[in-house]
Amino acid sequence: MLNIKIEEGKNKITLKSIRSMKVVNDLINIFNQYKNINNKNFVLDFSELSSRAFPPTLVSIAGISDYYREKYGFNIEFITKKNKYFTHTSTESPIPVSNNGITNIENIFDQVITFSSDKDVSFISNAITNYLKTNISCEEGVLIGLSWCMNEVMDNVLWHSEVSKGYFMSQIHKENKLISISIYDNGIGLLNSINSSKQYFEKTDVDAIRRVIEKGVTCDPEIGQGNGLWGLYQIVKDSHGYMTIKTGSTKIEFNFKDSKENVSLNNAYLDSHNKGTRVDFTLKFNQLIDVSKALDNYIPLEWVSMELEEMLTETNWIDLIISEKAKGGTGTRASGKDIRLYTLNTAKLSSYPILLDFLNIDVISSSFADEFIGKLAADIGIIEFTNHFKIINANDFVKGLLNKAIAERIKQKV
Repeated sequence: MLNIKIEEGKNKITLKSIRSMKVVNDLINIFNQYKNINNKNFVLDFSELSSRAFPPTLVSIAGISDYYREKYGFNIEFITKKNKYFTHTSTESPIPVSNNGITNIENIFDQVITFSSDKDVSFISNAITNYLKTNISCEEGVLIGLSWCMNEVMDNVLWHSEVSKGYFMSQIHKENKLISISIYDNGIGLLNSINSSKQYFEKTDVDAIRRVIEKGVTCDPEIGQGNGLWGLYQIVKDSHGYMTIKTGSTKIEFNFKDSKENVSLNNAYLDSHNKGTRVDFTLKFNQLIDVSKALDNYIPLEWVSMELEEMLTETNWIDLIISEKAKGGTGTRASGKDIRLYTLNTAKLSSYPILLDFLNIDVISSSFADEFIGKLAADIGIIEFTNHFKIINANDFVKGLLNKAIAERIKQKV
């Protein structure tokens, strides 16, 4: 149990490590002891943290702090001055996605943010997938699978938790080639939610978790078909990733890489009505996901295809207008890398051929041409490049640099 010291009339708790979820259990137990006591002034001191924090712990601390503030009038102050990363995460005051329609989020990663509407959910999902498109080469199925999972879990919060907002955090681990997502709510929990239906009556939180990862389980068929957490389970399993569901007193961890499962009982929770739910999952960028197979031959293109539909021509080519997608311009190697990754990821999202449209571009640099077109052709092979891509609307100067870049990269391959 965490130690409490009384300093200047405040209950001070020093947290030196928050890598383990045990710290969340301790905080909930402490707060529950004090909810009927006059002194509800707390200082949570994170300034001596010895390690980096991760999404499951941070969304939980953010959510439970808000819960005790709002329901019991707790005054909870955070001290984070010596830990720049923790300060950056906004755990003390999570950032709402939007305020009166104005987006507040500048960096979607490494921050605890709150969502409360379908527009917020769409913003989060699009922001993450758009970043990945231009920064990380993802295997086929990763972007569709990730987008589908995020949307489904957040949608469950909006429809079933009976609270007004959820908490979201994501981290990218480039060295391990994976993305980590945590989604938390202070709502009624899976057991209360599933038992609100006349179809089910589960006795324990364990039973509720087991039930919701079955196909077609929903507390209200009029709202949805009940495939959200089942689909999440199937997609993460196909990715050989990791997934955790924590609700009420129970946490189940699924390690699909090693085919292991860990059930943890007697975890702390808010109260019998607000049991809370947290869903964590990781997906690897370099692990192909057969989304159709995972979802019983259903391909959820509606989550990611709106942009592609707008780019699709009447002759069934995707018109990728370089001037619109190359946000860094056409003069640097860094920008060339961004648009190459975007192009590769777009190709993996669709079977349609792609027009590389240089409309309204008068000049490009040789380094941009090499990083974008030269490496693209070399990476996938000149035959595949010729069959799947077509350069259009390039002036003679631009065309000359592109052809030169392709020829030199292909020559290196020989």
